Amino acid sequence: MSERGSSVSRYKILSVDDAPDNQFIVEEILEDLYEVGLVYSGEECLEKLKTFLPDMILMDVSMPGITGYETCQRIRETPALQDIPILFLSAHMTPEDKLKGYQAGGNDYITKPYDHEELIVKIKTILALSQKQIGLQAQLLESHSAAMSAMGYSSHLGVVVHFLEETFSCMTFEDLAQRLFQSTQSFGLSCSVQIHALEGVVDMTDCGAIYPLEQNVLTQGRNRGKFFEFGQKLIINHVHVSMLVKNMPLDPDKRVELKDILGVIINGLEARIKSIVSEAHLQTHQKAALQEIKGMMKNIDAQFREISQKVVTIVEDVMLEINTCVVSYDLDESQEAQLSTLTAKCIEKINENFFTGLRLESEVSQLVERLNQVVDK
Repeated sequence: MSERGSSVSRYKILSVDDAPDNQFIVEEILEDLYEVGLVYSGEECLEKLKTFLPDMILMDVSMPGITGYETCQRIRETPALQDIPILFLSAHMTPEDKLKGYQAGGNDYITKPYDHEELIVKIKTILALSQKQIGLQAQLLESHSAAMSAMGYSSHLGVVVHFLEETFSCMTFEDLAQRLFQSTQSFGLSCSVQIHALEGVVDMTDCGAIYPLEQNVLTQGRNRGKFFEFGQKLIINHVHVSMLVKNMPLDPDKRVELKDILGVIINGLEARIKSIVSEAHLQTHQKAALQEIKGMMKNIDAQFREISQKVVTIVEDVMLEINTCVVSYDLDESQEAQLSTLTAKCIEKINENFFTGLRLESEVSQLVERLNQVVDK
């Protein structure tokens, strides 16, 4: 493309591999989908990038001369090239290799030999993430500027206090991460965060799109202690959260100061995550309890309806028996009148209780309906 990220023409892919057979395969797979450039060493890649600006680079790791990792590092040191996504290709990708690849500036990796469809899917995914990142960078700068103006704090302590205050209004992990990124950006830091909670993992980054290799590094770094430093990067771990800082300062004093500040921030972040988890569990238990009560009330309602119907049937049967007895016992008028009066009083009392029951049935039905509304929220 004439400009990286433009939709005027096809995406440009630059493949870097010292093996001609591998390059032939790459070209065979991609030539119908992308504009493909081929170079056969790290040195040739750096030279090619002076005249050919690709949308993505496929980088072999093991090459004569400078390695894929070294080539990637030099690309990341060049401002005009530093945002180009790089996919490493290697026959061996141990966890340590992946960490080296990320530290060098890679975005993802694929192990040789690879399936053709797997390569295409990887490329499409990374290009989509890259385009999303390009689109969000301008928005990020604008929102960051507005956030910092509104913040009104000039000291590091003010930033920390403001972050801790703001966490109380965060009801989701996404909101919490955005508050975190606003605070870390005020220190000039670029960060990603991984939250392990509510039986899931949430990965987020301050530039909108997180690459697979970065996710992998965060996952691996969880077992490296509270602070895990490699190069200019720092991972800070807590029980439910890991934060990756991608551009720690080189100055030792500033580095120590920021580590202390970020330690406080991550403690506040962990506390709010625990609170959100507890609230979610409480809501789950409340909903389960309401469901149980709803079931009990529906059962009571059904039983009451059944009892009411039985009462009606019993009254009808008793009346029929009384009428039969009156005829068979040959009662005089006085006795019939007395029995009729007694029967009428009994029926009147039964009716009073029956209609009271109907009102209770209506109230039970209303309660069940209200429980339905609460449970469905």
